[in-house]
Amino acid sequence: MDPEEIQRLKKLYKEMPEQQLIDMLSEDGADFEQGVYLLLTEEAKRRGLEDKLEEISKIKEEEDAERRQKDYKFVKVHSTPKLGEIAIIKSILDAQNLPYHIKGENFATLYGSADGLSSMDIMVREDYAEDTKELLKDFISPE
Repeated sequence: MDPEEIQRLKKLYKEMPEQQLIDMLSEDGADFEQGVYLLLTEEAKRRGLEDKLEEISKIKEEEDAERRQKDYKFVKVHSTPKLGEIAIIKSILDAQNLPYHIKGENFATLYGSADGLSSMDIMVREDYAEDTKELLKDFISPE
């Protein structure tokens, strides 16, 4: 963008109602011409809307995570009724930044530890299944 365009946009955003500014910031930043999203963010900060920016950022992160999760098939790599075992497996997977979710975890935590009565499945993205099994092989299949 040339300097005149930047000044024109700054003036436009300065005159824009707060809700319209927030609505624009809530849109996908990739849809904006380079630098436009930055100018919108600068105007929001000038108005003291940092809390709104943080809220928008969290919502976008959640939406991105949901979209990424929907884009991939998840498969079961292990199943256990033990909450302690799940906690260890989660820490291992988190340390490796592997995408996963625990199917049945909320049910197990809701009703307390009922080892043997309910089972939780470790679900990983299909393209990480073999790596995950290898990573957990000593833990889930001790010799």
